[in-house]
Amino acid sequence: MDYNTAIALNPNYVKAYNNRGLILLQTNEELDKAIEDFKHARALSEGKDKEKMLGFIEWAEARKAMNMKNWDGFRERMNEAREIFGQINDPLSISINAFIQFSYLDEKLDNALKEEKFVSLRTETTFVIFCITCS
Repeated sequence: MDYNTAIALNPNYVKAYNNRGLILLQTNEELDKAIEDFKHARALSEGKDKEKMLGFIEWAEARKAMNMKNWDGFRERMNEAREIFGQINDPLSISINAFIQFSYLDEKLDNALKEEKFVSLRTETTFVIFCITCS
């Protein structure tokens, strides 16, 4: 089902906002829209579902930080999400640990790539200067 159509037909259909937000979160697209969907679903929800939406909001904020290569911000937001899911005994709290641990590897890879680009650029610049000096 197209969630946009479902929401147009029933603006109070919580699952449509939740599921559309999850798709946007999983595909790492339009995270601000995902956050708005989770906020809307949260306003229409009660109990554990209301708190779960807060966890997804934190998760989406974490993804935004990750996209900006703000690894500390990512881990901070994911820890918030893990705590929220843990408070309602949602198994997602356990899964989030893996995302946090992988973020350290991602950060190391990013740093290594930055250093490699710098070394590559420096080597090319040295070669160009060497060639100009030789002519």
